Amino acid sequence: MTTPVQPYGQTPFIPMPMAPLPMAPLPMARLSQLGQSTRLDATSGLATLNTPLLDALSAHPLTVALPLARLLATSPDRLQVVEGLALAQRLAMANRRQPNAVLNTQLNSLFMATSRFHRTPDPLIQVYLAGFYRYLSGKAAYGPLLELFWQNAQTPDTVRRQWPYNPNEEIGGSMLEHVAGRVTRQLLGQLSPETPLPLEPEV
Repeated sequence: MTTPVQPYGQTPFIPMPMAPLPMAPLPMARLSQLGQSTRLDATSGLATLNTPLLDALSAHPLTVALPLARLLATSPDRLQVVEGLALAQRLAMANRRQPNAVLNTQLNSLFMATSRFHRTPDPLIQVYLAGFYRYLSGKAAYGPLLELFWQNAQTPDTVRRQWPYNPNEEIGGSMLEHVAGRVTRQLLGQLSPETPLPLEPEV
């Protein structure tokens, strides 16, 4: 018969049972919730987003970026796309505040995923796409913004009067953000002034 080890004198060693640690919900599992609580304002036409969900997901940028890219590349749900673009904007803002090489690569994947919206006629998606592209580093986003701006300018007035707002205000602001960034880099001597702004995305 085997005698149990008693390392503390004559008192048998009995390990204390460990309580299970609480597990945080996986960010990827919550991506499917995007758009489920999003509501459109009947007057302004803008979306009321699920801010707590966006806060929770944007706290894990390196975990959610690529799954978000897959979602945006395939989702047929308009409100899910809108809230997904809002999340993409938060990730791009985080990368601008604190640049990260891995996240920057993942943002390139997000840019490729959202290329399906470069000619969308939907003003709501245009607004949130422009919000995301405003914070992308590099010059690839300028071309799609210019294309959307020109597309809207050519849209008949009878169609534009049905829009609850003018998406070109957000698109134009994002374009100015890229131009201002370029001018700043020129002033710092990082770019040649002769290099033209791209009219097509470089990916």
